[in-house]
Amino acid sequence: MKITKNRKEEGITLVALVVTIIVLLILAAVTIAALSGDNGILRNAAKAKEETEKAQEEEQIKLEELEDTINEYAGIDWDKALADAEKHPDQVTSTVIGVGTDGRAVNMDLWEYTKLDDGTYALNSEETMTAVKEENWLEVKMGYLGTFTENGEIDGRIPQYIKGETDDTFIPVTDLTCLFARNENIKVMPDIPNTVINMNNTFLRCINLTTLSKIPVGVINMQSTFAHCTLIKDAPQIPNTVENMVGTFRGCSNLVSAPTIPNSVTNMQEAFIDCSKLTGIITINANLTGAVLSNGRKDYYSMLYNIATEEGCEIRVTGTCPILQEYVTALNRDNITLLD
Repeated sequence: MKITKNRKEEGITLVALVVTIIVLLILAAVTIAALSGDNGILRNAAKAKEETEKAQEEEQIKLEELEDTINEYAGIDWDKALADAEKHPDQVTSTVIGVGTDGRAVNMDLWEYTKLDDGTYALNSEETMTAVKEENWLEVKMGYLGTFTENGEIDGRIPQYIKGETDDTFIPVTDLTCLFARNENIKVMPDIPNTVINMNNTFLRCINLTTLSKIPVGVINMQSTFAHCTLIKDAPQIPNTVENMVGTFRGCSNLVSAPTIPNSVTNMQEAFIDCSKLTGIITINANLTGAVLSNGRKDYYSMLYNIATEEGCEIRVTGTCPILQEYVTALNRDNITLLD
């Protein structure tokens, strides 16, 4: 009986061993197939390597093409500039690079630019930016240094990104404060970079400006953007990111139609003051409260003062502004009414 039992135990062990070997052979076959088959890991890895190398080659070609484009449009031979920098570092022209709204290089000799505290760029000099902060408007100068075409267009495009001499990468332009202030040659508003958030006094007193372009989404400050642009007739659409519309269209005496004011706006002091030809319907969804601000004026102070004073002009006001009815009633003008 002992001999029979041992033989049975030996038989079970052999079967288990055979099954184990078979399983291992199956796993080995599957593994080999997974590694070396048409869709195997090794083949896929080799394919991925080839695709990566190809992508790198294509990227290098694009970078070289971009460099050629920069050289062509900026008029700079970078190899020569670097060589000159090594020989005569005190005589080398600045190698600051700007990229316009069309993706092409911009001649930065045509623009003033200043690095802001947040690391982005403003297109004006430090002197002008300081003068604006101190409200010393007599010292404010235009940030564009180029010429204009016979049609009143600028030379090239507004820079959207700038790579300064100490920058590791391209930095967005966010501030166009007083960029074209008091310029009488500009007639056509250039494309505004979609990186811009501040258009404070950008076209202040551009008395021959007639053709406007789109205000990009992202702009927050439109204080006096078109103040005293006396030839503007139709206002551009105001993005729903704008908060400050203090004096945006102040003194635009030929402005006929007004844009819809989004509910993002919280301050409209003097927004349409002296727009004597303004007529039609104004939709004001701004969140004005009538609060007295730090300058001692309410957030709607003189918002519609002296508008529609030309003969035959009538204004109908509508919208969701919390104090709209109160304000229109306070105006007490027969030709300015609230539209239900």
